Amino acid sequence: MRTLAFSDAAFLYNETLRTPMHIASVQRLRLPEGMHVELFTDALRQQIKSRLHLVPYLTERLVETPMQLDHPSFATVREVNLGRHIHHVNADAPGDQAALESAVARLHATAMDRERPLWEMVVVGGLADGRAAIYSRVHHCCIDGIAGQEATRLLYDDKLQVRGAPAERTLNETQHPAISIVHAFENFAHFGEERWRAMPEMYRSSVKVLETLSQSARQWNGGLNLAPATRLNRPVGSNRAVAFGEIPLSELKAVGKTVKATLNDVVLAICGGGLRSLLMRNASLPEESLLAGCPVSLRRTGDTTLNNQVSMMRVALGTHLANPVARLLYVKEASRHARHLTLDAFGLMPRTLALPGLPAAARLASFWNDWMATGDQALPTPVNVVISNVPGPSEVLCPAGAEMETHWPVSIPAHGLGVNITVQSYAGKLFLGITACARTLPEPGILRDAILAALTELKSASQPLSASVHPLPLITEEVVKNPDRQAAQGQPRELSDAA
Repeated sequence: MRTLAFSDAAFLYNETLRTPMHIASVQRLRLPEGMHVELFTDALRQQIKSRLHLVPYLTERLVETPMQLDHPSFATVREVNLGRHIHHVNADAPGDQAALESAVARLHATAMDRERPLWEMVVVGGLADGRAAIYSRVHHCCIDGIAGQEATRLLYDDKLQVRGAPAERTLNETQHPAISIVHAFENFAHFGEERWRAMPEMYRSSVKVLETLSQSARQWNGGLNLAPATRLNRPVGSNRAVAFGEIPLSELKAVGKTVKATLNDVVLAICGGGLRSLLMRNASLPEESLLAGCPVSLRRTGDTTLNNQVSMMRVALGTHLANPVARLLYVKEASRHARHLTLDAFGLMPRTLALPGLPAAARLASFWNDWMATGDQALPTPVNVVISNVPGPSEVLCPAGAEMETHWPVSIPAHGLGVNITVQSYAGKLFLGITACARTLPEPGILRDAILAALTELKSASQPLSASVHPLPLITEEVVKNPDRQAAQGQPRELSDAA
């Protein structure tokens, strides 16, 4: 059996009926000629059956440690009933994009059965033009975004040379509970030793973090302050709403090139523009910039382990700036400072975390938070929204012979974080997924359209810059504090280290 790390198990501890902790993706498919949904579902089962041994979470189920002394373990099951894991439903008429989004929202709102392996694939039929879709979800305790992309490639690539399955592995049902308790105390001892050895590095990291928080992080990303309160930061309900879109990857790269910004900077800037537009619709935009929590991969190059290896950095989205290019420059600088802070804090992040009774205490805290999260008031949160950018497969995939046309992400809203924005690339395109609490944002398509409009606005505003005719002057402190004035002052100004 394999004991989960705290970074994996935390998603189990934080899960409630209102906050299920699974992540998903949606692939729209062009089915082979003459193949209907039932036949495709059968073919998909056969393909996944031949690859069960390639992706460990497909054949693993949770086993709790007695008295919840330590984190749960994964044990391999003897047989997986693919009929329970892969099935099909039909979208409502007329089978358009809205019908697909509605079907996915219903599927995503339900928690997963912990008595069997924590994954599911639902083939959605009844779509326009004879298309179908796969809604594929996995509990977040099994994988992070990067690991999910590797699993997608392994399962859907029809060119993959699949090796023969290894000898059958069985679940050890007879392991005595006392053995699990002994292993738990061994983990506690190992954790204590590791923390003792890491103390010098922790000290150095804490000094760096305190210096950064007192200087650049306070100026650019709020320091230790909480995020400004918005209507997006309320307790969530159990229903979900989703919206999907596609962002031209080449246009994002072209815009970023004009000011030497990264693709991630441009994504954050247009998300900031979309959120600014959304909140201005009912005059609820805070004066301070909204803050985004952005997952950062801690994986070494080439590491394809299927688990969670992420941290989180906090980045200001420049929503207080009206000019789209000024917003991009602001995000570029805020992101740079956030990355430095994340690197400085790396030594403070325990690779493992094992303490007696930690699982029980974490679950109790989660249920208490869920019970207290009532009403309609904004909750104090360190960020306003989670925005993820996940690199996906570069090659075209063909699950069970069908052409995979899209790769939309679906993620997790939580109490105080009622909206999640994720983009992931696939075959040279960038796919946008907005997952929201249906009470917080019942029509996430409005935010999707606002983000796409923000890209159009940014492209238009950055065109004179790409010609290199006029240099970028400095964004002064007055411009940052009075953003609406700078919209009439021409092009935004170059960020300086002293700004």
